[in-house]
This record gives sequence, structure tokens and C-alpha cells, in this order.
Amino acid sequence: MRGNYEWKVKRSNKPVVHLVCKIDNCTWKLRAVRRDEGTYFQVRSFVNEHSCPLKEVHRRHRQANAVIICEVIAHRLQQHDSRLMRPNDIITDMKTMYNFMAAAQDGNEQAYPIDFSYGDSENNASWEWFLDCLKGAFGNIEDLVFIFDRHAIIKSGIASVFPYATHTICAWHFSENKRKCFHRKDVAQIMFVVAKSYRELQFNRHMEELRNLSQNAYDYVVNVGPEKWSYVH
Repeated sequence: MRGNYEWKVKRSNKPVVHLVCKIDNCTWKLRAVRRDEGTYFQVRSFVNEHSCPLKEVHRRHRQANAVIICEVIAHRLQQHDSRLMRPNDIITDMKTMYNFMAAAQDGNEQAYPIDFSYGDSENNASWEWFLDCLKGAFGNIEDLVFIFDRHAIIKSGIASVFPYATHTICAWHFSENKRKCFHRKDVAQIMFVVAKSYRELQFNRHMEELRNLSQNAYDYVVNVGPEKWSYVH
């Protein structure tokens, strides 16, 4: 990224990540494998020399570089904001600058931006174009999971571009949408607790609490499918 080279994913699954230069036959590559004792990856091989022609090096490539990130945080620095900017803070700022945003999660459960663009976010064709760009950058990833807020256009775009990906629902958006729908803050709070339950016993107990608060809300989450929004499933 520092040299404005562009990389692509050759292979990505639970145990292995393999990156190569976008230019075919270039020698640059990185391969990492998951450590047995946790979710961290260990780099096993890394060739940090590019053999591709210099004419292929360009500034405007898919991966976010330091220039783009600086453009995002510059306004805070100009305002003499001394707070430490976390990855989530940068994502929040980027969402105000770009209509489309895709983020991923690292081994420390921190979110970071991987793709962003301008466009009409309410248009089916625009979302499919954005997702096509995402697929072009990262390729076909095994066990790919999308977490979003049940937006119908996003759901349609994912089904079209990534037909084999798993679709799940953001627990926070799920509970907040129901807070607005049922006008009940207590319902939204218990829905979030249900979604975050790691044990089935806890899940069932909180589901009964939700049923006691609102039968309509209970029926709704059951019909959506707990496998879409709950940790335990």
C-alpha cells in the first residue's frame, strides 16, 4: 500500500489467507495461517519484492492507502482534536464522506473499513456495482458472512453477487428498528440481550422475558429466524 501497489486475495478461508499482487506473474505474495491456540494468524511466507512493471503502479487502487485515511481524519487534526482515533472512529467519519461502506473485523474484534464509494445508496444497480467492486478486490471467500440491517436492496445485491454467502442481521440495528416499530425501549433492550446470549439457557430465559413484554415482538423475532440474529444459534 505504501508503494501504491494493489493486491488481491488468491485464497481466504478459516485456516489460510493468501494474498498476491494484482498483476499476474508478479513475485509479491503473502501467506498466513491461523494459530491453533486462537484467532490470530501467523505469517508463514512473505515476498516483499514486486517484479511487475512500474507503469502498473498507480495511486487510485482498491485498497485504502495512507493518503485516503489522512483525508478522512485531517479535519479532526485541523480542529486540534487530541483524542485518540480508533478504527471505529475512522469508519464513522468515512460514512459521512461516502455513501457506501463495507467493514470487516480483525482478530481483536475491531472493525476496519475495506471498501467505500460514492453513489445512490437507494438504487439496486448501485449496490450491485459496489458489491461487484468488493468481489473484484477480495475474490471468492469461503465461509463469507455479511452482517447488515435487513435493508431489502442490500439483501438483493448480496444474493446476486455473493449467492453462497451467509446473511445475518446486525443485532444493534435489529433491536433499534423494533424500538422504533413498537415504540418500546424496554423491548429493544431485551431483544439486544437475547441476541447477545451465548448460552441456550440464557437465550430461552430472555426470550420468555420478551414474550411477557410484547407477544408481537416475540412473534416477529421468531418468524425472522434466531439463526439470523442470535449468537447462540
